[in-house]
Amino acid sequence: MDKLREELIAYIEGELAPEARSRVEREIENSPEVHAELEWLRAAYADLEAIEHKARIHAGSIDIVDGVMCAVKKATAPVEVVSFEKARSAKRALWPALAAAAAVMAAIGYLVFSGPDAPATNGTTNGTTGPQLAAPPKSNVPELPTSLANSRDALEKKRKELGPDADEIAKPLVLTQGPNLQLPGGVDEVIAARRDATTKGASVDKLLEWARLDREFARKLVDAPDADPDVLVAASESLAGEERRRVLLTAVGKLEDDPNSRMQLARAYVDEPAADPRTAEEHQAQALTQLSDVKSIDPENALPYYFEAKVQLDEGDTEAALLSLQSASGLSEASAYSLKSALAQAEALEASGMEADVARMVAALTAGVDENNFLCQLAADLLEYAQGFLSANDTATAEAIYNGVEQLGRQVEAGADLSQEQLAGVDIQRHALEGLGQLYTTVESADGVASVTEATNALTVDVIELAEFLTALDELFLKPMTTEFWNLLSGIVLVSGDIFLFENPEIASATAPAATP
Repeated sequence: MDKLREELIAYIEGELAPEARSRVEREIENSPEVHAELEWLRAAYADLEAIEHKARIHAGSIDIVDGVMCAVKKATAPVEVVSFEKARSAKRALWPALAAAAAVMAAIGYLVFSGPDAPATNGTTNGTTGPQLAAPPKSNVPELPTSLANSRDALEKKRKELGPDADEIAKPLVLTQGPNLQLPGGVDEVIAARRDATTKGASVDKLLEWARLDREFARKLVDAPDADPDVLVAASESLAGEERRRVLLTAVGKLEDDPNSRMQLARAYVDEPAADPRTAEEHQAQALTQLSDVKSIDPENALPYYFEAKVQLDEGDTEAALLSLQSASGLSEASAYSLKSALAQAEALEASGMEADVARMVAALTAGVDENNFLCQLAADLLEYAQGFLSANDTATAEAIYNGVEQLGRQVEAGADLSQEQLAGVDIQRHALEGLGQLYTTVESADGVASVTEATNALTVDVIELAEFLTALDELFLKPMTTEFWNLLSGIVLVSGDIFLFENPEIASATAPAATP
């Protein structure tokens, strides 16, 4: 197990030779135990990085690193504990020490954050629930005023009618490793899977499995000399670590004025935090560079500013993060480029051997799910920082971040082409408003409570309208339409999204009730 663990650590850090990497990936795919070990190691890496950083921000004078390393020395004596500044190979030799450090940091994190004013652990991702949007701290907070409490309860009731919350929507993506299912035989089989999700309560796992490229084929696709750069971006989602970043760097080099590839590259630098502090800083700097390019190419898009703020908060630069949020507030929409990604995904699936019309339908029915996942996680990260500042009684900074996240939700909703994006926008606003409501109740701001109550009521109306649309969409997939109709529908969704699907004359004509004689 020790040798396997060393190889898995090297795999996480992108240091394995191609043959060794392929062998380890086969073991990961074929062995649930090896896959579980990999996920545990990744979580431990992320926890070490995140807990140390958050403790540094919120605990002030507590020297977390020194405390942890002292504990490591006690746990692993007489083994010499090397500095984090030394080579990664030395860190691998001391994996038991790092495991001990993870446990100690978890304990320190609990002590630091579990005081009477501390927030619960939120904004995390795991292999079971996906990103969970953070709830505000509950301890020592007065009850909400009746008007706000009633408005919030009404919103929660209507939101439940929409279906799964953000963490449940993202769950299949977290669990999916690649297409273990046989490819669909035709469009009708894809529609049947979508129909089962409505009538039988089935999950959308099958659709998401079909939408995911096999890792080995993704490698063949990106190695092809004539590979389309947009397809490279789509294929990179099946890769990880340095390999994923390398493919995206190639795509960025070929797509001179494309914001999506740069946004994806920024995500690749941030999604998998490096365990080595120097490398982590380099990755954060690279992410900020890519986001700066996105802002230049697409100046009307607010999303890179929010992503930038998240990275700046990770770096401990609160002042810069607040400036980024302020810049974002002057824009009207936020886009994660879901449609462009869906089109590229359809092309990649077709290149993998899936029939063209089937590939388009699979891509259309899963369009926006990954972006929903990303947007909700970004909001969760920002909300967690807001909670930290609120717990430290820095209500001004907490309010600025809560307001920023609420604005992000409205901008996502305003710029949405897909219902998955609208769902993300709704959930982001809902959780931000909950945080603002608790903040204004705590500081006894009547005007603040009134504004949150008004915004909550307005959001409830949006949720009702979205629920009506999703119900109509479910009913559409229950109709016995022709293959030609489904091909028409997938084409419309991939070009212009699904939100205004029923306003399309051809769709409206095909779905109109038959005239009575």
